[in-house]
Formats: sequence, structure tokens, C-alpha cells
Amino acid sequence: MIYLFNELSSFAGADFKRCLKLMSNERYVKVQKYKFDNDKIRSVLVYLLLRIGLLKEFYYKDKPGLILQENGKPGLADASKIKFNMSHCKKAVACAISKYEVGIDVQELVVYDEGLGKTVLSNREKKFVEHSADKNAAFTRLWAQKESYGKYMGCGIVYDLKSTEFNDDRWIENNNECVTTIEEFADFVLATYSLEHLDKQMITYDDLLYYIGFFEQADD
Repeated sequence: MIYLFNELSSFAGADFKRCLKLMSNERYVKVQKYKFDNDKIRSVLVYLLLRIGLLKEFYYKDKPGLILQENGKPGLADASKIKFNMSHCKKAVACAISKYEVGIDVQELVVYDEGLGKTVLSNREKKFVEHSADKNAAFTRLWAQKESYGKYMGCGIVYDLKSTEFNDDRWIENNNECVTTIEEFADFVLATYSLEHLDKQMITYDDLLYYIGFFEQADD
């Protein structure tokens, strides 16, 4: 399941203070290392989405401890069979949970630059972007797909981006039987890469407040 929250402007300082108490020790330390408050807020929110997903799918109520796995991806310290991936941008935060490896990316609009296109796009992808009515939107969709693949692999964007080609479709079955999805919102794009189809659940601000209250009681 994919959990997505995009009502960031509704999230207040008081909410942030409540959520800090819901973090595991290592996540709390990670949050505090961010220099800017908005980055701290997004880091808190995406961890909260992970807690919500683990509760809904596995009735896992504890504060999940996170570790860095051998492939460089974050994992759960005490539940290695549960796979997840998280992403955040200025407009949204998202978390994908699966029994298989998964990568997810939320990305606000990226302005297309021909030099960058030559570096990260295959010839076919580059032609597609340059013949699109909205080059920036087309490039952003492809970039998000490539980011989600890199996160699935655990290598980020440190791989041969040009040789890993994507189609600009909503659902694509790749040769290795993985499924990549791409969904466009008003001010950001959501992309996933996984071994299974993942449904999406929008988490509203009211939902968020409910789960904050639930976890406050559960953590006492």
C-alpha cells in the first residue's frame, strides 16, 4: 500500500511537537540534524506515515526502529520481512509498504534542461520529452520513475540512468516483471517501482490527527 499526505500547509507547530514524541530515538536524532524547519516537518511526517501503514497492515503499534540494510536501503530493525520506502518533497510525503522490495519518489516539477536530458535520458526518452507539449512535466515524470527505481535498488541515482529506460505510461510491466507506476498531481508527481501492484491511500489532515492521538495513547 502507498500512503500519501499532501496537506502540509495544514500541519502546525503544535502538531510537530506532538509528533516528535512519536519518533524512535534514531529517527528523532535524524530529524534534529536537518537545518530547516520544513525539512524537519517532512521527515517527521513521512515517519508517521510509516507508523500508520504498519498499524493498518500489520497492527504494529510500536515505534519502528530503522536500520540501514546491506543494499543501502532503510529497513525495520525487528521486522526484516516487511519492506518499505519513503519519500518527501516540498508538496507531499509518501510511504510505500510491501512484502517485496519497493522504491517510491514524490517529486515537484523539474525544469527540463537539454544538457541534463543528455546525461540522464535515453535517446528515446529524450525525443519523447522534446516532442511533448509540456517538456517540464514529461521530464519530471521520467525523472521520478528513475528515482523510484534507484531507491528500489538501494543505489539512489548512482546508476546508469540513460540505460534504464522508462515509458511515459501510468502502468508499465518491465522485462524483469517489476511494475512501475506514475501518477501526476497538481503540483507534484508520484512514482513507484515494485514487484506488485500497490493501492494508494490518501491520508487527510483529520486522519493524521486521529493517528497522532492513537499513537500517543499506545506509546504511554
